[in-house]
Amino acid sequence: MRTTAQAGGDAVFVSCTNLSTYDVIAPLEAELGRPVLTANQVTMWAALVEAGVGADEVDAGGQSLFAR
Repeated sequence: MRTTAQAGGDAVFVSCTNLSTYDVIAPLEAELGRPVLTANQVTMWAALVEAGVGADEVDAGGQSLFAR
């Protein structure tokens, strides 16, 4: 993944929904120096937005998606 991130782009997207990625998103963002988004993460983010839950109400473990 590091090689892919170094090739450019604004973020890294992990599209598989069968991976347990929650605990590695923040460390990957720190290592790669850019946002890491996963299919499950953005689905949950969208559901929270629709439910009216603000990002400040979520303990997202340092994930940049929820910090915005």
